[in-house]
Amino acid sequence: MADSLSPASGTLVIAIPTNQGLVIAADRRTTPRGIFCDGVRKILLPKTAGSAVFVTGMATMSDVSAIPDERLCEELFNTPAPVDFGRATVAFIDKQKSPLTSIDGQQLTEAIFAEVRPYIDGGQLRQFFGQARVTTIVIASFNPQTAQAHIWQFWINFTGPMLLQLQPLPVRTFGLGDPPDIVPFGENDYLAANVLHGIGRQFLDGSIDVISLKTSIAEVSIKNACDASVNLIEAATKTADLIKPPSGIGGGIDCAVIGPDTKFLEPHKLQ
Repeated sequence: MADSLSPASGTLVIAIPTNQGLVIAADRRTTPRGIFCDGVRKILLPKTAGSAVFVTGMATMSDVSAIPDERLCEELFNTPAPVDFGRATVAFIDKQKSPLTSIDGQQLTEAIFAEVRPYIDGGQLRQFFGQARVTTIVIASFNPQTAQAHIWQFWINFTGPMLLQLQPLPVRTFGLGDPPDIVPFGENDYLAANVLHGIGRQFLDGSIDVISLKTSIAEVSIKNACDASVNLIEAATKTADLIKPPSGIGGGIDCAVIGPDTKFLEPHKLQ
């Protein structure tokens, strides 16, 4: 067993509620050992209808100590990580019998702990002990009966008596009558400082203004949301060439709608 596990991290995700579901866009770059690996799909779709999972911060952990730089990305793509918080969360959701709105945080904690306990006991995660908010797990869903989107966030802290704590944040609910909203995750501080209020504003094409001018979520279409979320990530990617972010941003973009017909979208084909 390896002496330690190293994280692959770095994500920018944008969620925008619409009148037909929750639109989520994510970049496709992960950064293990400071190396950019592109083409990673970060929006995970469980079997449970109308749901999605994504992870920001440290998403996976692997032993990469013996892998040369030139082979690192290929090895990570082809070898399942020993610790994969997204995989564990999707597996947990797919075992649920009750609606996601009544998800049991303690049971999710136990499922995540089961994923990492062998490596905590073995000392491979010792370097993370005492650190808080190293990972954020996000579970999103859309209820077609109520036309409401829900977003749960859970912070993973390597603290506490078991050396792992899952800290839930209040569930956010978005209804058709609510004001439009654009919700960033991951490198959201970088997005705010350097894109929305910094040099990266030059790369914005006005699509976020289209949403902000709506009076309610009922007026926001899937196309509006996909255009805006993709442009925000594109702008952050271009800004990253000018001002280095804490972790990599780029590597392509995925856009998905979580709703009655959950699927990945092709933004340029939306009407």
